[in-house]
Formats: sequence, structure tokens, C-alpha cells
Amino acid sequence: MKKCFFRIFLFWLFTLSWFPTVKALSADTAIDSLKNELEMLDREYPDQHSLKKLSILTKLADYHVGIPGNTGLEFLEEALLIARENEQHTYEAILLNLKGTYFYFNNDLDKALNSHTAALKISEEYSVSEEKGRALNFIGIIYSRLGNLENAFDFLKKAEKIFRETDNLKRLSQTLNSLAGLYFKKEDYQNALEYCEKNLEIGKETNDENETIATYNNMGMIYNYMGDYDSALKYHEMSLDLKKKKGNITGLIISHINIGSLYSKKNDFQKSIEYLSIAEEMSADTNNKELISNINKGLAEIYFKMGEAEDSNLSAEYFRKALSYYFKYDSLRDSLFTEDKNRKIAELETQYEYLKKEKEIEELKNENTLKDLEMIKNRNYLNLVRMFVIIFLASVTVVFVILYQKARFSRELKVKNDELQTINKRLRESEKNLQEINASKDIFFSIIAHDLKNPFTAMLGLTELLRLRMNSFDKKDLLESITVIHESALNLYKLLENLLQWARTQTGKIDFFLKEFSIRDSIINNLTLLRDVAKAKDITMDISVESDFLITADINMFNAIIRNLVSNAIKFTANGGNILIAASDKDDYFEIVVKDNGIGMNEENLNKLFKVGQHFSTKGTANEIGTGLGLILCKEFIKKHNGDISVKSKIGEGAAFTITLPKLTVNS
Repeated sequence: MKKCFFRIFLFWLFTLSWFPTVKALSADTAIDSLKNELEMLDREYPDQHSLKKLSILTKLADYHVGIPGNTGLEFLEEALLIARENEQHTYEAILLNLKGTYFYFNNDLDKALNSHTAALKISEEYSVSEEKGRALNFIGIIYSRLGNLENAFDFLKKAEKIFRETDNLKRLSQTLNSLAGLYFKKEDYQNALEYCEKNLEIGKETNDENETIATYNNMGMIYNYMGDYDSALKYHEMSLDLKKKKGNITGLIISHINIGSLYSKKNDFQKSIEYLSIAEEMSADTNNKELISNINKGLAEIYFKMGEAEDSNLSAEYFRKALSYYFKYDSLRDSLFTEDKNRKIAELETQYEYLKKEKEIEELKNENTLKDLEMIKNRNYLNLVRMFVIIFLASVTVVFVILYQKARFSRELKVKNDELQTINKRLRESEKNLQEINASKDIFFSIIAHDLKNPFTAMLGLTELLRLRMNSFDKKDLLESITVIHESALNLYKLLENLLQWARTQTGKIDFFLKEFSIRDSIINNLTLLRDVAKAKDITMDISVESDFLITADINMFNAIIRNLVSNAIKFTANGGNILIAASDKDDYFEIVVKDNGIGMNEENLNKLFKVGQHFSTKGTANEIGTGLGLILCKEFIKKHNGDISVKSKIGEGAAFTITLPKLTVNS
């Protein structure tokens, strides 16, 4: 459970340690009181932005930013307006830091970094040391999350210096915890422990139990990674004792997971199950998928180890429990994978924006330098003109020469500008092509990493169980396991087939042969192949195509299009449903419609279809699994025929896919 440990460590180190602690329910009274005071102030002085109002709004913003589910953004914006109008720079720095905290909690790292950078600028300009230290800390934490450890160290070290100079022990403690986390990320465990020890010394002076909890937890994690499980248990149990006093449910769950995992490493399985079961019970009322997933995974691993260690009838029971928890873990894994991927994409976008801004700043500096040089040049030119005015004939000659050279320079400059515009146009076209290629590459690797891995995981897990404990399974269990393996292999084959076809379309290596054939005959042949699949769901398939409709196309691609669309219709049509395949002659082209009365789609999912950059696949009415490539292949094949595909659908009313194919000839 190393991955689980690492995530939980970072959660404690960078979230609980630095950002505002979640306000207790008793804070509601203070918030209500402040709101009443604000309403009274607005009634008495409706047109004034007093400093009293600024103070109340800042306190409200501070309370709300730290409460999950509340934004406080309206209080922040109003308070910032008042602070700027009244030139209250200390308040402005405080509010900008609070605004950055709000964006951080909402995973908008780009806006968080901008807000804290603005706070740093104000603090430096007007010597607001306290808020300068806070801004440096927050920026360091954001850089750490973005993986830029060198910048993170730089900002956090500057913050440490400020808090030592101002003797702010509470902020210093939080900074030391963050620095310990950075050393942990670099696997420098000794330095990480040294910073934790320093923090414990400060904690004795400040009596800050939250920081002590975080430090104990962090030390437990460090000793765990060092392989000193006894020391790790000691600090995790100390952290747990303090958390029980605080009543922090999430913190209690994390401690129980950590301690349970350590007992598992010490092969004390009963103790491990005891702690993980407590964590499971506490997490039942939460919506934290990651914690629940880690608990299920941990219990599955422990029961599997216990099953391997037992030679009695208990081993079968342990394996059943292991399989049960593994299925629970697996059901949450897909959504966590998507959330994690989206979060990483957002972080990469923030890194890109930051580098882009740095480049813009550098270009602006260069531009200012060029302007200064131009001003110097102009002054020198004027001096020369004044000097040569004394000698009339010489001045006329100089002016003529200068004008001539200037005109030539303008012509040359125009030529250079035209060349630059041409180069920029080519660069934009290259960038567009690269984006399309990257989009294709991203979905290809995403499908391989995700969809290809899942069937293999299921097959490997089940075949390992069958290999080790085949004699302990009855016929029913064996049949279920073999059925799952068969379905995984079948889905894997379909996925590979679609991947290969799609890859060939992207590389331009797929064969394209035109021939004339009957639309009706081709559709009948493809429906015959899918008859058993439809029959299994009691679905009827009707054809409304004239027998004399002849089309010139690549018959293999045409068959692939029809099979994919009809397979899709079967997948999303319930038992007893109906599918209609109709064709009509539209003079210059044929229009073919595949319509079902299945579950349909909403507008959001309709917009995701046919897009290479978005891998979109959902389970069918009988939990059929797709690859997400079928419709993309259809569009690629139709595009090769200069045709088009569209879809209309509503939830509960089925879907109608319409394709149009021009009436080609073999020579065309």
C-alpha cells in the first residue's frame, strides 16, 4: 500500500499543516454575529465603505475560506474593492492570500499562484512582513505540488527566514513541516526527520496540537519508508491519541489505515484487520472515494495473505473475502483514475501558463530595452541635426542621405515582416498538426494504459487464484471464474482489433478499394453476423432498404461501419427492443439511418462522440463493455468516402445515427 501511504502523507503535510483548519461548528455563532453586524452597518451607512466594514468582511472571508463547501468569494471581492479604494495595503495583502487559499482548495492552481504572487508584490512594496511570509509559504507549497522542488525550497526557505526574524513560532512551525515534506519527496529521510524534530520543539512552546498531530503523522510515515516499523507505529499511535481528542473523522480514518498497514507489514494480520475494519466503519458516512478504495485494497491484500498462509478450510473463506474486497476496490478505481487524470492535466496546464508568463515577462524586458535604445538613438539624431544646421549645405546633404537610408530600411523591414508573417503562419499550421497528432497519441496511450490493463488484471488475478486454490473451488465458482476470463479475453480481442484498425487509419496504411455492391445485401450479411447477440437480448432488427440501391465504396469499411453502429444499438437497447436500419436515395448521395429505441443519451454525452481527444465509453443495458473506438473508426472510414455522420438522441427515446455517402464511381 505504498501509494496509499504516500498520498496520505502529502495530505497531512501540505493541507492540514499549512492551510486553515476546518472551522468547528461553534464558529457558526461568530459568523452569524458578523453577518448581523454587517447588515446593521449597511443600513446605517449604505453609501460608505468604512474600515469597520472592511474588517468584518475580512473576518467573514477568513471563516468561509476554511469551511468545506463554502466559498467566501463574494466577501473577498467586496473587501478587496474597499481595501484598494482606501489604500489599505495590509488588508489587500491579507485578502489576496485568502483568495489564493480559496483557489487552492478548489484545485485552480493557476489562479492560486497568481493571487499569492500579487500578495507577495504588495507585501514587498509596502513592507508587510507577516503577509510576505505567508505568500512565500503558499507559493512554495504550490510549486511543490507542481513538482518544481527547487523553486519550492527557495520560497519556503525565504519564508522560514522571515518567521524567525519576526519570532512567529506558529507560522515557523508550519513552514518547517512543509520543508520536511519536501525532503521526504526527495527521499532525504534524515533531513526530513530533523525538521520534524525541530517542529516538535516549537510545538512544546506554542501548544499547537494540530501541528503536533501532523508532525507525529509525518514522522510515522518517514520511519515506515525507512523500514523501522516499530518507530512508525509509535508515532502513528501518538498521532491517533491526539486526533481522538480533536474528533477529526478524516484524520482518524487515515491513522487507522496507516496503523493497520504497518501491522500487516509485521505479519500481525488480526491487528491489521482490526484497525482497517474500524477505518471501514468510520468511512461509511463519508464520500471520500480514495480513502474507501485504499481500505478495500488493504483488506483484500491481507485476506489474500491469510489465505496463502492457511492450509485448512479457512483458506477458501479468506480468498472469498479477498475477492469481495478486491471487487469493491476495483469498482472505485475507474472513477479515481479519471479524477486523478483530470487533476494532473489541470496541474500541467498551470505549469504551462507559469512558463508562458515567465517568457512574456522576459520578452517585455527585451522590448523595454529596445525602447530605451531607440530613445537614445533619437536624441543623438536630434543633436546631429542641430549641429549640421549651422552649415546649410552640409545639413541638406545629411538629411537627403538619412531619408534615403530610412526609405531603404523601411522597404527591407517590410520584406522581413512579410517573411516573419509567413514563418508564423507555417508555425501555427505546424502547431495545429502537432496538437491533432498529440490528441491521437494521448487517446491511444490512454486506452492501452486503461482499457487494455483492466482485462489483463482481471485475468491474471483469477487465473492466479485458480492456479493456487483450484481444489477449494466448487463447480459453480469455477464456471463463474472461467466465464469472467472468457469475457475479458473477448473484450481484449475486440479492443485490439479496433486499436489496430484505428492505428492503420492514422498512419494511412489501410487499404482502400472501391467496388459496386448492393446496400441491402451488405446490411443483411452484417445483421446475420450479429443475430445471436441481438437474440440473446430478444431484440428485433428490421430493414427498410430497396433492393436496387447500389453503392460504390470500400466494402470492408462499409461493413465495419454497419457492424459498429448496429453493435452499438444492440448494446444500448434493453431486452425486447427494436432496431431499424433504413436507406434512402437523395440524388447525389445515399442516406443510411440506424435507429434504436434504447436508453438514449443526454446533450453532454452527445458532444463527446466522434472526438479523438476524448475517450468516451459506457456500459450497455446488460453491462456490455466497449472500447470507445467504434464510433471514431466509423467517422474515419466515412471521412475517407467524403461522407458525413451525425446523431440525434434523447434520454429514454433511443438514438438515430445518420450517415451520408456520396454516389462515387470506381474511377472517382
